[in-house]
Amino acid sequence: MTSQRTHFLTLDFAGTNLYIMFVNGFEDSPPQEAANPGPSGAVDMGHTMTVYLKPCCCLLLAACGTLLGEVSTRVCRPDMQTCLEYRVDPDSQKVRVYDDIMVGTHLMIVVSSDAATHWNGALAIENEHRLTGLLTGRNYNPLTEDWEESRLPAASERARVYTWIQAGIAGFALEGHSRAVDGDWFIIDYTAIDEGPCRVKFYDWYASEPLRWEFQFTHVPTRDFNLDTRVDFSDFAFLAYAAWESDAGGGPLTEMADLNADGVVDMEDTALFCQFWLETTE
Repeated sequence: MTSQRTHFLTLDFAGTNLYIMFVNGFEDSPPQEAANPGPSGAVDMGHTMTVYLKPCCCLLLAACGTLLGEVSTRVCRPDMQTCLEYRVDPDSQKVRVYDDIMVGTHLMIVVSSDAATHWNGALAIENEHRLTGLLTGRNYNPLTEDWEESRLPAASERARVYTWIQAGIAGFALEGHSRAVDGDWFIIDYTAIDEGPCRVKFYDWYASEPLRWEFQFTHVPTRDFNLDTRVDFSDFAFLAYAAWESDAGGGPLTEMADLNADGVVDMEDTALFCQFWLETTE
């Protein structure tokens, strides 16, 4: 029989002691004193590591496991540095409400984690919201059916991003891997394709309630009238000409620049235009 080494670790969590005893080095049955019950009265003689827990601490330890790692998301401009701010819907803590964005705007939804662990989830647009918003992956590989550039290095090369299409749902399944490290794991592109509301749902299949939260966007008419991806003086000139056309009885430019849809292009439309001054859609 080899010698044994016993190590005790005592943690204090919210005023409650958590006892952990590590026993190493047994080849035969451990000595009799090792079989004495620990604080909880539980003994496992068949393992090289024995953990004794107070009964009241078992749930606390499980809770700590959740606190050690958190999967999070952020909505960014294409530079991945400029993140959009949001407010929480007072009627639903799961809904993140973003400021209005113009039709044609491209954003990125980044899924990250502060822990190296396995994880599975999804991003999806459902039902009528598929008419106003579009999720897209990057660099599809038909052999593996994986969107290769939508999984980032921290997720590991064995992670996968698969298309998720079924009745009423269009999105992507995000499959992590045990080799993942903390950092940015996945990236999915989002485009505002038409006016109106759009909600993107974020699922965490490991959570007790898989629907973690929803991103709520509202798409408004574009101010980028010349479609050069930037709202600037050239678009303001277009607005001024549309206002002149409106005074002359209206025309095709009036319809484009009538941002509040009241039939005329005037100072109210100019104020709405200025809300997006120097905004970009790319």
